[in-house]
Amino acid sequence: MLACNYQPICVLRTPLIFCAWLFAMVTVSSSVLAQCPDSTLFDSNGDPFSLDTVIVQCIDDLPDACEPGVYASLGTVNCFPLGTGGAERTAFPRLASPSNGVVGGDAVMALLGSGTDYSDDRFFLPTGGGLRFHQSNADNTVWIEGEIVDKDDPSLVYTVSFYYSSGVAGSVWRSLVGNYGFKNDQGCVVTPAMEDEWIIYLMDEALVSTIVNQSNGTFLTLEHAPSYNTTGLPLWGMQYGTSANNRDCSFGAGAWFKYTGTLDGVTYDSPGLGDLFLTLPPELGPGTCPNDIPEDIGNYPSAIYIYQTSEPGCVPINQPKVFYAADTIAPVFDNCPADITVSCAGDIPPFPTLTATDNCDIDPDVFGYETVPDTGNYGPHCFTV
Repeated sequence: MLACNYQPICVLRTPLIFCAWLFAMVTVSSSVLAQCPDSTLFDSNGDPFSLDTVIVQCIDDLPDACEPGVYASLGTVNCFPLGTGGAERTAFPRLASPSNGVVGGDAVMALLGSGTDYSDDRFFLPTGGGLRFHQSNADNTVWIEGEIVDKDDPSLVYTVSFYYSSGVAGSVWRSLVGNYGFKNDQGCVVTPAMEDEWIIYLMDEALVSTIVNQSNGTFLTLEHAPSYNTTGLPLWGMQYGTSANNRDCSFGAGAWFKYTGTLDGVTYDSPGLGDLFLTLPPELGPGTCPNDIPEDIGNYPSAIYIYQTSEPGCVPINQPKVFYAADTIAPVFDNCPADITVSCAGDIPPFPTLTATDNCDIDPDVFGYETVPDTGNYGPHCFTV
């Protein structure tokens, strides 16, 4: 008996988390910032731009760039690409222990207090759906988004959105900024060879990264920190990889940032500093998935394009457009033999050369194997694409 079977392959994806810290500043006023007014997006032809999720059959059908010419009825539109080749994961709080000298306990973000006075640092934990780390290898970008709460006052909930781009290998980064372009205060040994395997990202300058709590008057806009070297490049970027979480030596990411704006209704006249220290689950490799589109469509390869509408003096609006690739059409054998019955094992025909046609692959790989029992006058054959 000859049998032709099909099993689709898709990329499993998971979410992630991150962290940050803050510096004290001089109070000058108190205010509550409003959300930017609703604004309609239009495409380059002047038609309303749809943000509905799009499902395509093949990975090659996913768009590889933002839709050109999108504009808004109010405000300025910038697009942030998160194409294929990455993952979405949920980050965990870094783990504090006496060995790594961490103050503030477990956390994902910190806002730094004044100088070396750790007593006025503020630490934050993920809440709700957690902090999600969206990474695209195709675009060398990362989007960190979700909700965090103040550890000392869980009623204070903040929505965060960090945009990083221009990802390069640690070895390339070293050639640009030298050996001091990495954060290595983990309390464990991190070698140059490990740093060279990291990916270093810079905070994106086109989109506005934010920490927001509209109900209590928090609207912080974020920039790269701490400084730039003589070449005009940042001293540190956001580092990602094994032991890149510079607080607990775990696989993850670490970064500094500075912020300006209002925090809990109080406006400051100089930038504060924050720190991200993300512990992330390991990256997942290829897995299997069912033939039909599951309820958890997030397990399929995707591309995300975030359209941010912004105006001076109000909280930007982030609107993602999501594309999923869910191949639900099985490959078809071009020459799958029909079942036959023979009288003797010696009458079994030679193993055939199989070819197949697939809607997402012009030259699909075809594998076959043959099994003949030691006894009996027949044997099964099975071929799998």
